[in-house]
Formats: sequence, C-alpha cells, structure tokens
Amino acid sequence: MYIAPNTLNATGLVRGRFGMGGSFNQKQYTVAASQTIYAGDVLALTVGSAGVLTVQQSIAAPSAGSVTLSGGNLPILGVALNPVTANASGVDTSTGQTAVVNVALFDASLELLLRIYNATASASQQQDLTLGVPYQFGRYTPSSGNPFYVLSTTTTNGELVYVENYLESSVTDTYGPVWTRIAISETIQQG
Repeated sequence: MYIAPNTLNATGLVRGRFGMGGSFNQKQYTVAASQTIYAGDVLALTVGSAGVLTVQQSIAAPSAGSVTLSGGNLPILGVALNPVTANASGVDTSTGQTAVVNVALFDASLELLLRIYNATASASQQQDLTLGVPYQFGRYTPSSGNPFYVLSTTTTNGELVYVENYLESSVTDTYGPVWTRIAISETIQQG
C-alpha cells in the first residue's frame, strides 16, 4: 500500500510483530450503539445494554482541525480491522444485523502503523522520535474527512513504543508513518 509522504491522513495498517511475516491475534466484538468505526481505529471495551461487552472508539472524535491525546491512561483493546457503523440500536447500518467488528488485539505480537503528529508540523518527522521509547497516541479530525489515530511526540505516560521506520518514508517526511507496538507494562490493556 502506498502511503503518501508529507500528508496528514489515515494509514490503518497492522502487522504481526517481526515484519509482515508475523501473525497477530484477533477477535470479533459487538459494536456499541451509535459508533462509526474505521479500519485502523483504536478501540476500547465497554459494557453495553444488558451487561454485554461491546467495543467503542478509545478516543471520541475531536472537533475539525484538532487532536485529542490519550493522556497515557486510556483503556485500549486493539485495532479495528474493518469499518462498521452502528445505529442507536447497535445495528449495522449496511447489513441490518447486529454491528460487529474484527479487532486485532493489542499484545506482544501486534504492530500498528501510525503517522507522527505534533502541532508543529516540522516536529512530526521520524527523526524527531527515539526508537524504543513509548509515546502517547491521539485521534485527529481533519477539516474535511474522517477522524483517524496518530502517534503523538509526547512521551509522558506513552502507550505505544516506536519500533521501526516505515521503509517507504524518509526520516524527514512531515507526518511520517512509523511502526509501533503496545508498551504492555505501561498501558491499561484490556482483553
């Protein structure tokens, strides 16, 4: 998949640890009512109606042109592998069935590709990060288009560890994508 350089947009890619040859764990979950989920979104477990476990966005969509950071203490389960929209009754608006999503579970075998985000665009490059260091993630809403998740350059209480540059990107590309994995010992992990 081609990821355009110097662009702030969604990547939505996951892979098994140790490169594309690795595998990762996944599970299907019911989606909470009134949720729109895109492939690549970071999800959290919640208790739905009648005490049923459902998934929802880990971070609510911020206003257009804004980002909301995780703060380092959000419960996270995994990454959505398919898009789905659940209406107020929890029904998939495209199938008329209960809304479900396949989730790649955050564990030691999953890596997620995210774009680097800093309010100062020139500080959103691969060269601005340190390999092996955990960073906070965030959710960004562009002025037009769908919200998506990013890797912040904030290290305080970071949940995602920067593990590798995206090889098709230069270290000086603004909003360059990087591979990350969960910092299991430092994160409130669900599942």
